[in-house]
Amino acid sequence: MPVAVGETEQLPAICSRNVSPPAFLYAGTAQLIDPVPRRSSGSWLATGPQLNCQPAPRARILEAHAMPSGSSAGSSSLPSSFSSSEHKSDSSSANSQVLLPQPSSAAPPRTTDQLIELSVSSEEIADWRRRHQQAQTEPMPWPGRTRSVLRRYSPLVPPTALLIALVVLLVQDLANANSNADSSDLPSEPIAPILQWGACSLDNVVASAYNLPAQCAAVTLPLCYDDICETEDANASIIVSFKRIPAIGTNATGASPQTVWYLPDRPDFQTSEEAELQMTLLYEELRGDTDIYTLNLRGSGNSTALSCNSSDGSPLQTAIFSRNDGVLDPNDVWVCINRLYELGHTNLSAFSLASAARDIEAVISQFQPDSQAIVYALGYGTLVAQQLMQWGVAQVVGYVFDGAPGSFEDTASNQVSKRDEDFGEVANEFLVWCQGDSDCSKMFSDLSSTTTLNATLLEVYTRLDADRTSMCSMILTEVDTSGSSNSATDSTTPPSYVLRQLLGVMIMDSTLWPFIPVIAYRFHRCGSEDLTLLSQFVNSAFETVNDAETPELLFAIQTFSELWEAPSPDQTELLERFTDATISSGRVYTQLEAYCLFTGDTSDACSNINSSASSSSSIGTLSYSTNSSALDIPSETSVLLLSGGLDALSPPKYSTALFNAFQADNKALL
Repeated sequence: MPVAVGETEQLPAICSRNVSPPAFLYAGTAQLIDPVPRRSSGSWLATGPQLNCQPAPRARILEAHAMPSGSSAGSSSLPSSFSSSEHKSDSSSANSQVLLPQPSSAAPPRTTDQLIELSVSSEEIADWRRRHQQAQTEPMPWPGRTRSVLRRYSPLVPPTALLIALVVLLVQDLANANSNADSSDLPSEPIAPILQWGACSLDNVVASAYNLPAQCAAVTLPLCYDDICETEDANASIIVSFKRIPAIGTNATGASPQTVWYLPDRPDFQTSEEAELQMTLLYEELRGDTDIYTLNLRGSGNSTALSCNSSDGSPLQTAIFSRNDGVLDPNDVWVCINRLYELGHTNLSAFSLASAARDIEAVISQFQPDSQAIVYALGYGTLVAQQLMQWGVAQVVGYVFDGAPGSFEDTASNQVSKRDEDFGEVANEFLVWCQGDSDCSKMFSDLSSTTTLNATLLEVYTRLDADRTSMCSMILTEVDTSGSSNSATDSTTPPSYVLRQLLGVMIMDSTLWPFIPVIAYRFHRCGSEDLTLLSQFVNSAFETVNDAETPELLFAIQTFSELWEAPSPDQTELLERFTDATISSGRVYTQLEAYCLFTGDTSDACSNINSSASSSSSIGTLSYSTNSSALDIPSETSVLLLSGGLDALSPPKYSTALFNAFQADNKALL
């Protein structure tokens, strides 16, 4: 039932975890922080985090989002908060307050290290169940958070429930306007061609508990679209795999009046299971009234895939995306080029981001001409969404960009080759925050009035590299950082590089932020009482991140073709971007060789690499050329950008630049 103005609607329960960095337990370790002597009396206590849960306050539905009625129903298809040209980055702005829960009786968070989690009781789950299902008799498993949102953003950014609610509100407003519009005013449309969907499954515990249905379709689409690429065979085609959670009552060939297209992040940042979990949560928030769609980009997954193996049998891209010890054999690259050409992939721009966007445009235009769509894109998916914008798809009425890593505009571009440096800038914001927080900085300020977490880390790096035989150095050099068959990091990799990367892994997961000063302190002390815990922590952290999916070959080709600086920085500059940062990801400075071999670049940065290759391909490269264009939003389309201040994967400066690059009035940045 629609919620009228002035009425309230129950939101998920909200839990606040009131902890300071040294007050955490880690996995199976009984005590992460043992009593440590300090210059003054007292110690760091090994107390567990206090989790304070309470029913969420009821959010009041404001006038701006009331259900359209009367003559205004047909003219107001979007909430007013999606139609402002003012920059909405200030949390006190009207738009950013619309969906915030009202204050409760609980004390508000006092420090920025308090983490917000999405937690749902069994009673609330029963309320959210699909209307046609019977009540569950057993407790419902529910994740504490979704990695793709809360683990990437600052604690001050709204939780998952709020981000989903923003999309929900836009969809519901469209539905209300559509249901109140006079059908006689709608132009008659020709009958759309039929797309047959078949049953498939969703890979997450929430969908399984709800017994949610999923449907899949394999669509034959042109290999090359006009203005993107050309092929000798004009009838050449490709298979693209789509998946949806159908709205209640939607048949196997139809579509709901309102749809949401979810474009996930890269698989090493958001696994397919996590992406489908996001779709499931969104579907339940929309009460099963809206189709939720996604796809495997052409060249990946169940779509026609681009794949090559190295001479050792592993996927070719494994060496590209591994840390420190990845070795790419030039001969494997030439073999891959020849193989793809034999398969008919002579123009790899057919697998560009623009081509992926055209696939979505084709399905929406051909099979969903009467539906209104909202595109909800996360991270890497926002790059596809930006390309989709350029085609002005009439059915798409709104875009939500969640953590946009940049655009193709010069003023908002985010080249992957700059990522180590950009990552370090965001990590530095965390270090600055730590210095101003009494809990985070107290163990360092007690050492000296001028000692900071940043200064301590720099001193630790110097010590580790100066004595690589020390136990703390060996903990870092013997860890498997890549998830490969090798049991240890390349012996030539300095231990300081590995520690920078470890801290970078921790920056990407907000649940690990409290451990950062702890790890720095213990590596600085490096006593016998620290070795066991440090070894366990380092190995566990890299083991967890290595469980992420390795990006497919498609993403390496797209990265080197569209998201790398031209001319390329040389190896010295790439390495300096990493080492000049106190904390960084360290995933880019090792990729220059792969870039040069994939693209055949003859610039100074690649001259030594390509000249030393023993063989070359006379056919082509594993890359393609692109043409960027100004970002343009159709006049009737709204766009909402969501950005976190400590999102190291999608630095907020790029969301701001992207917001400014959009030539439209219907935009907002939160």
